[in-house]
Amino acid sequence: MRVRNGIVLAAVAASMASPALAQSGWRGIGRAQADPGAASVTITARDDDPYREYMICVEGGPARLLDAQVHYRDNRVQTYRIRARVADGACSRSTGANGRDKTIATVDIAYDPASLQGSRPRLELYVR
Repeated sequence: MRVRNGIVLAAVAASMASPALAQSGWRGIGRAQADPGAASVTITARDDDPYREYMICVEGGPARLLDAQVHYRDNRVQTYRIRARVADGACSRSTGANGRDKTIATVDIAYDPASLQGSRPRLELYVR
């Protein structure tokens, strides 16, 4: 019963967070599942539009995010130093996209595997 209640609460929290982000102009364009046995994950953007800023959100458990490398479609790479624990249902601070072509291809996110505490959170890329 506890597990089922926890799943229901997580689903309600996720459904409430998405409309709030959408109302503020943020759009989810990619996600990937973190693995406690790995130290990084790659999110592939499923959108070809340029955006001025981005952030990483965490759903399904906390994670200490270290760095993100943003790979743009014009082959440039921008390193984004996060160095923060992001709680379940929260997001990293936003940062501005650099350069002329601000179309994101992929984002490599490094995290501390021990910070996952055995969970497998979903890391989501939001842009606006």
